[in-house]
Amino acid sequence: TALLIASTCAVVAAGALVRPYWVAKYRGEGADLAGAMLYRAPLAGAHLWAADLHGANLWGADLRGADLQDADLAGADLRNADLRDAKLYFTELEDADLQAGLLSGTDLRGAVLTGADLTGADLQGAYHNQHTIWPEGFDPVAAGAVLLVEPAHGVEVPEEELE
Repeated sequence: TALLIASTCAVVAAGALVRPYWVAKYRGEGADLAGAMLYRAPLAGAHLWAADLHGANLWGADLRGADLQDADLAGADLRNADLRDAKLYFTELEDADLQAGLLSGTDLRGAVLTGADLTGADLQGAYHNQHTIWPEGFDPVAAGAVLLVEPAHGVEVPEEELE
């Protein structure tokens, strides 16, 4: 009986971890994954558009090229996450922990990063615009992020191309 109880608990515990990963990887658009444990999850290219990942643990997750536009990642643990070339436009990242995250080439246009911890994050070549809200005192240009500006004809281009 003790073995059966232990086996059942292990399956339930494994299911609690597998289900959020499966949802994030294959049914992520608009998914409710608030507080999910997705530690080191292989989610490269995942479609998580408008997903609720508020407070999720995505420490070390592979989110390269993932579509996270309009997602809620407020308070999420994204330390050491690989977000290279991910789409994070209009994404809520308030109070997210992005320490040592890889964000090069990431699209941060319109993202809200108020209170986010970007200590040691690689933002070289990440894109942002006038609608991106950075943590107080943070200098995105000094961190290597590229400001896209919208001229009168409506197409965003890197600021240095306008000079």
